[in-house]
Amino acid sequence: MKILILSGQGINCEEESRYALSYVYKNEFNENAQIKIQHVNEFISKNNLDINLLVIPGGFSFADALGAGVFFTDKLSALKNKIVDFLNKKNTFLLGICNGCQVITRLFFNQEIILINNQNKNNSYICKWVKVKSSNELFKNVSLLPIAHGEGRFTINQKQKSKTYKVILNYNEIENNFNNSELNIAGISSVEDNILAMMPHPERALFNYQLPQNNQKPFFEHSDGYNLFKNIINKLS
Repeated sequence: MKILILSGQGINCEEESRYALSYVYKNEFNENAQIKIQHVNEFISKNNLDINLLVIPGGFSFADALGAGVFFTDKLSALKNKIVDFLNKKNTFLLGICNGCQVITRLFFNQEIILINNQNKNNSYICKWVKVKSSNELFKNVSLLPIAHGEGRFTINQKQKSKTYKVILNYNEIENNFNNSELNIAGISSVEDNILAMMPHPERALFNYQLPQNNQKPFFEHSDGYNLFKNIINKLS
């Protein structure tokens, strides 16, 4: 499996994402995945998409000037058609986490979903663990993940008639909907199920020892973030 993780311009979760995907793939298949971290400028100049999985990790690209992910999205917009062609191939997937979620939402679903410049309802950056729920197979055995963002409030454009996205992940309880996200949305996907844009950070939830101290799960066993990455890899295998 070939995996490309974008970096640069304020993205800061590329190493955690690489470790998570490398660890899960090695543990599940007893072999190494081909994983590369590539600066976004090099990605744009070479536009080599001979891969299975493209990951846009979390961070604060371009310091979130003018809104989270705005400039990073504009840089990638030149390659949007190339990315669409990539996604039209079999066994391909685009994953955006937190800042990557904001980028993907703006790049692919901007007419239908508003996420950029949508502050949490308390206008603060929030870092905490949240309960999530989903009926999609990608989130099998996934119910607790960490979030860390200031702009994560999904708003649906009710005037837009077309629908190229699906709500795939929700905050599980009303009190967990800390950012007033419409329909408790925590993540969306394309209708083809080959794009996933999610605000929680699965790369920070590989093992139970990363969970809040009040959890009762065996310390060194795998946690929910591991399960998500495993499900994505199995989908592409």
